[in-house]
Amino acid sequence: MRIAFPIREVKSDLKLCKISGSPENVKYIAIVDVSDLGLITDAMLFEVDGEPEFLPELLLELEPDLFISDRVNSGIAEVVIANGCRVAVTQSDILEEAVRDLILGRAEVIPKGKVSLRYAN
Repeated sequence: MRIAFPIREVKSDLKLCKISGSPENVKYIAIVDVSDLGLITDAMLFEVDGEPEFLPELLLELEPDLFISDRVNSGIAEVVIANGCRVAVTQSDILEEAVRDLILGRAEVIPKGKVSLRYAN
């Protein structure tokens, strides 16, 4: 599974990066590849800073299965959902906490349904 996060503030520890659903605040897209066993197999950052209008195109190119954010931007959600990606909306603005919300079922998933990260570390 490939998970995309819109990052507004980068920290030395990727887990502590701040996420943002507002395209104008997004500086990077973090991509985390997770194996079927829930193990992280790869993590990458792609710079977006200053070019929010290219964010939907970048997301299409990166082909995530899931986009996790602290709010829904209709333009981004429309593009990713139309291409088979789900959007998970969380109350948390820190990457690690957003993933925890998803695992605990506290994130709203669009389109509706569960996303299994059962073995996630």
